[in-house]
Amino acid sequence: MEEISDRVQKATTKIFTELDRDLIRQMQGDMHRCSAKCCDVKTSGLDDVQRCVENCSIPLTQAQNFMQQEVENFQDRLNRCAKDCQDKLRDNLPSTPAESQMVQFRKELESCVSSCADDHIRKLPDLAKRLKSNISSMK
Repeated sequence: MEEISDRVQKATTKIFTELDRDLIRQMQGDMHRCSAKCCDVKTSGLDDVQRCVENCSIPLTQAQNFMQQEVENFQDRLNRCAKDCQDKLRDNLPSTPAESQMVQFRKELESCVSSCADDHIRKLPDLAKRLKSNISSMK
């Protein structure tokens, strides 16, 4: 099961590293440049500067929140799929399974969970496109 988890982790890390490099870092730079401009206005009051700086962070915060929500949705769907595998297989086990049945159960569970992982890894490019599109519109 650890190999399956590593596969999913590598695939998701690759996608989110690209999103960070291609979009989020630019938004962070924009936020800092915008905030610096707020501070450059010498005639602004303390509240005005604070409000300006907060407004500069809105697009990045929205993008990060959106990404976090999409990651959680992805993880929830993957977990539900794995749980479904476990439930389906457990329903077929006798109340006191023999060791050989438990070995078979673990093999089938790993195969089913691996299939879930593969399905979700295949969905990552579409998730990345959706994230890029939505985040780009937040700039």
